Amino acid sequence: MSKIVLLGSYGRGNVGDDVFLVALTKLLGRHTVTANSAHNDLLPTEVINKISTISTISNKDIIDKLKVFLKADYIIYGGGDLWVELYGSRFPRIALWKMAVVNTVAKVSRKKVIYVGCGCGNIRGFSLLLAKYSALLANLIIFRDEISRQKIRKDAKTQVLPDLSITLSSKDIKLVNNVVKTLGIIPMYYIPDPVANYPKYLAQMISSCQYALKQNISVKLIPMLKDPAIYDDVKVCDDIFKSVKALDIGADISILKEVDSSNINDILQTIDVCLSTRLHGSILAAWLHVPVIGVSYRPKVSRFLKSVGLEISSIDIHDTDSLNDKMDLCFKNPNMFTIDPTYLKTLRTEARKEYIKTFKTHVI
Repeated sequence: MSKIVLLGSYGRGNVGDDVFLVALTKLLGRHTVTANSAHNDLLPTEVINKISTISTISNKDIIDKLKVFLKADYIIYGGGDLWVELYGSRFPRIALWKMAVVNTVAKVSRKKVIYVGCGCGNIRGFSLLLAKYSALLANLIIFRDEISRQKIRKDAKTQVLPDLSITLSSKDIKLVNNVVKTLGIIPMYYIPDPVANYPKYLAQMISSCQYALKQNISVKLIPMLKDPAIYDDVKVCDDIFKSVKALDIGADISILKEVDSSNINDILQTIDVCLSTRLHGSILAAWLHVPVIGVSYRPKVSRFLKSVGLEISSIDIHDTDSLNDKMDLCFKNPNMFTIDPTYLKTLRTEARKEYIKTFKTHVI
């Protein structure tokens, strides 16, 4: 049994990150895991009492953090766009620098570094050099897409596997309803430059609701980020809901506010089409064979959809004027927006086997 420090965006009320954490915790079940967490009360209930935590947002326990790090056998980065510049930040390369430093210290102290389900953004120049340096220090990298692998590091110690959440896909593959009755919308505020772009994005989400409702298709708004301290998805859903209700069109629209990692798959199985801006909204819907339209606010969304043969499902965040046309095509031909069921069954089985095999080999 090994001691593992798990680094990721945890304890922030993000259902996608929570699902990833639950899946990763299950794979690391027999090991001692300490994860960084912003707010422990926002961690998924499935991992409570199964992992220990250190604070992401406070340095008051810096001594405890150092002790945990020094005792660790493995440093595992779990999921997300890690090799990116932080747009709008005074220090856009801060995350890249942190990884470079952590991995260097880990290497010198003979700890193993592993990345699971990670990807890169549109980085270049010195940022790309920093990213490649941190990746070069890793003992194993499981990329979430081939483009990231080609850009960051391509050798025998790297591979591409479907998102780890696929290992939790025990639900039956949903039969596609050829008569669409329910549209699920998973919106978000933190698109690129939200101050400038959110009003237009919000207007398009409202328009999409109207478009569906006029066809007697009910709308369920599904918030996948719940954190009262920020402009979370609950607030975005409220913005959409109030605006649609104000139109006084007798709208069958609702907000599902009790959404978490334990019930998100059940919720997605109640809708006929999923319109998601959040990456894991698209991912989880696709694994369940729910027709999906993914609003690509970062390359990771379009890359995922392309990787499972769903290029048709992707629409760029800057091209949402044509979103209603995309929805019309999906409503008329929902099967075109799903993964082939035979391939999906094989993908689920093989990915689960490969993850188990890889972890047994590399995490001793």
